[in-house]
Amino acid sequence: MDMSKLPKLSGDQRPPVDQAPPAGAPVPADNPRRVEPVADFHRRDVPTTAGAEAWISFGIAAILLFLNPGLLIFLTGGDPGAVTDAQGNPMRYVDSIFFQRDLAVTAFAVALILEGMVIAFIRNPIAVLAVMVFTVLATLGNLAFLLSTYRAYGLPLVSAFAVVFGGYMAMNEWRLYQRLKGIR
Repeated sequence: MDMSKLPKLSGDQRPPVDQAPPAGAPVPADNPRRVEPVADFHRRDVPTTAGAEAWISFGIAAILLFLNPGLLIFLTGGDPGAVTDAQGNPMRYVDSIFFQRDLAVTAFAVALILEGMVIAFIRNPIAVLAVMVFTVLATLGNLAFLLSTYRAYGLPLVSAFAVVFGGYMAMNEWRLYQRLKGIR
């Protein structure tokens, strides 16, 4: 027999815990069913996997930057290495295919870092939209590099993965933008 359904003899007129008060009725502060308001409504829409997704984005970006450091070395004033043309003549790094590859891969790595920051920390729809635009541009840059070099050099795998994952990232960022826009 369930004792909680029996009326109390102590004169307590509160309804049992498993009965909800009528709609619009004030809820006593000591009621275990009381729902506290969400203090930070920007964070309430964060999926439970946000930390893991951000970690993956940061990790893949770090790996890509370690695999293709040429652009970062060049931008910091270093020498990314000797570059020669087909006849063996020296040429500038910015005129080589290596620069194009490093630019495409580094742009995608930056897009991954920005996506990780948006997923983990930022809940501003305008920032999410800006990151989505950057992601689309980085993805299109990798697609352009892939298409321009495929016949002569074969499939650039990193750019191919960047195109696939970049499309996925852009779709997720668009959904996040729509959800955040709906909150406000």
